[in-house]
Amino acid sequence: MMHRAIRFVVLLLLSLAISVSAAEGEAAAPQAASPQPQAPSRVIALAPVLKPAKFSIENSGSALAFVPGGAWGQKGIDAGRRAEFVEVLQAQKLDFGAEMMAALKAALTENGVQVVSLDEIKYAKDDPRTLEYKQLKSSTNLVLTVNIDEVGLYSGRLTSTYLPRFNVSFGLVDRRTEDAFYEPTIYYGVDARKNSEDQILADPQYIFESYAQAMERGEHMAAAFREGIRKVAALAARQVRDVKIKP
Repeated sequence: MMHRAIRFVVLLLLSLAISVSAAEGEAAAPQAASPQPQAPSRVIALAPVLKPAKFSIENSGSALAFVPGGAWGQKGIDAGRRAEFVEVLQAQKLDFGAEMMAALKAALTENGVQVVSLDEIKYAKDDPRTLEYKQLKSSTNLVLTVNIDEVGLYSGRLTSTYLPRFNVSFGLVDRRTEDAFYEPTIYYGVDARKNSEDQILADPQYIFESYAQAMERGEHMAAAFREGIRKVAALAARQVRDVKIKP
């Protein structure tokens, strides 16, 4: 009986010693390092996004288009509507250049592209929308330019509905050599036929039954273009991230 008691005490002490040793080992184990943010895959300078080069209203389905000289009359009507269109967008405080710039910065950053500023910007004397690349100053050589080519509403033949038109051209250029590695135009809205690498269909909710309805629903119309800005920026950012740069 005495031997059994001694044996029980010895086993109990060994068990306690093993438990203490394991606990000390766990306490001494180093903590796992927290995940570090992914290093930027590319660094680019983003040139200022200027105001749209063109605002347009186009009604190809007007009855005037089918009578002699009527096309010119319709162009005059569309020109007057264009001024109203711009006023309605301004009332919604839609600044295309600033909002595209902000959307691109956010989308590029989300895709692991670091965006830096241009320290000095110069435009061609004969074209105030074209950069003088070799005279730019920046901490990086890759410069992304963005031109909003056209903002408008379009109505096709045999229909009275209007769809948004938002077309944007991009250029990723080495400012030292002026070599371009990426030069697409992305079409959002009526000029898109399918969702692809350079086309984005507008949501059907942004189809307006008439020009008058589009003007009456200014907030909704502005939302159509803001969606276009976000979607074009997101698509361009992914492409800028993936484009191959020659060494």
